[in-house]
Amino acid sequence: MKALTFNQIQIRIFILIFVLFTCAVISYRAFVERPKLELRISELVRKELQVLNQVALTYMSSIESINYDYAVWDRTYSFVENRSNDYIEENFVEDTFVSLQLDGIFIFAEDLTLAFSRGFDHRNHKALAFDVFDFKRFPEHTKIFPSRLGSSKVAKASGMINTKHGPALFSVTEIKKTDRTGDERGFVLFLQLFSEEVVDDIEKFTMTEVTVSPVSQTQAVKNLANWTDEVEEVEISPNTQLYIRDFLERPILLLVMEHSNGEFPPLLDKQSTLFISIFTILIFIVYSMISNIIIQPMKQLASQIKNIEDTHSDKLIDENFHIDELDSVSRHFNKLMSTISQQNAMLSQQALTDALTHIANRRSFELALERQSQLFIRQGLSFTVIIADIDHFKKYNDELGHLAGDEALIKVAQTLSQHFKRTNDLCARYGGEEFIMLYSDISVDDLRLKLDEIVSSFAKLNISHPNSPTASYITVSLGACIVEASDSPEQILRPKSITLAADNALYEAKKSGRNQWKYISYQDFVRDNADL
Repeated sequence: MKALTFNQIQIRIFILIFVLFTCAVISYRAFVERPKLELRISELVRKELQVLNQVALTYMSSIESINYDYAVWDRTYSFVENRSNDYIEENFVEDTFVSLQLDGIFIFAEDLTLAFSRGFDHRNHKALAFDVFDFKRFPEHTKIFPSRLGSSKVAKASGMINTKHGPALFSVTEIKKTDRTGDERGFVLFLQLFSEEVVDDIEKFTMTEVTVSPVSQTQAVKNLANWTDEVEEVEISPNTQLYIRDFLERPILLLVMEHSNGEFPPLLDKQSTLFISIFTILIFIVYSMISNIIIQPMKQLASQIKNIEDTHSDKLIDENFHIDELDSVSRHFNKLMSTISQQNAMLSQQALTDALTHIANRRSFELALERQSQLFIRQGLSFTVIIADIDHFKKYNDELGHLAGDEALIKVAQTLSQHFKRTNDLCARYGGEEFIMLYSDISVDDLRLKLDEIVSSFAKLNISHPNSPTASYITVSLGACIVEASDSPEQILRPKSITLAADNALYEAKKSGRNQWKYISYQDFVRDNADL
């Protein structure tokens, strides 16, 4: 065997080192770096799908909330029996469809015959005719109604249904009295057509490109998840396909989401090639660079993401790791975290704000009353609940119209809100022309002054009311319930009883001639109504 020259040995050693290093780099990228990046990318894909799921549930929750308010209402309960046209004219005019973003309203009697139905395209302002509730043609559609749950519970259901105008979101709720009692009367069903606006909202919140296309029953062969299903296992791919199914679990739409970062990183990129080239010249430098430029940033990125996961915070991670893939993942991660934070803030705001008057809504008041009740129990901090009702508001609407009525409600809300500016005070719309307010830690004397100021402020506001027998302007009647710190510390506060006491005081104010206030002590009310 011929002896090797030094140059040959050097070349062979060089080639061996080059091959070993190249294999090491490729192996590291394939078995260490890529799995970690795959984990980060899969987490991004999961977050995008979770945001999509939240948007879908938000749309469902919105129409369910509106549907529930109309179905569980004394006036709806009475309408099914007496079929009053006043109820229809007051509640289901074209402006109702536009303001509530609805396209179909249906009221069914107990035997599932239609007591009222109307379709109106709230976007294009034109009438619509729906035939999906012709149960002779579509007997399977009777399955849309939920099974009744009993006298004190409200049966409801929601989902998707295919109509001749396209797929639509629906919510159906059993008709009950406002206090959720009463005999079986039927159901109220609301429809909202699935439009491009829904797709635009999905793209806005997920920051991805989304397409939706119809699915015929002959095409529906793929075993795809539903768009409202909770995200579990995810696969890294450029896009995710989901079905939008109707209430019979039949696919009616195919939703395709193009992920912002859904592709595997290349096995050997330019930077890795540069590392290999440098290593052939300066092996020690490259060895140091591997530790300082690759391993440490990966640990830092993983540590920051893990810290966010452990602390459940929404802070941003660093975006300067000097590696393209890590920078890209960190930027997309930060964008996604920002999107989720903005969406959560928006959803929270929408859930606690009245859509017309832009003040707190009934849910917001209930939460505030719960917090105030806890302060009363722990610290003995007294408070007062006030219910305000606009006097003769139906006559105002009948005379001037619902648009003028809406404007009046907004001005009344603004006027009432001016009297509740402290941190723990609250003014909220309770429903219809009723408002409910909360004063924290106020004495009886100060309360009287405040109630006088509220009544007087409407005289200064001076909104003309041509048909009011009480005054020439819009007036309000007020009923207050005072929960004082001296009231039995051990007694249980029942929010429903507090509001009922304030409502009784409101009744006394109306009975005494309106445009005035009455108040009652919660302790006196409980004593006089021990059976409640």
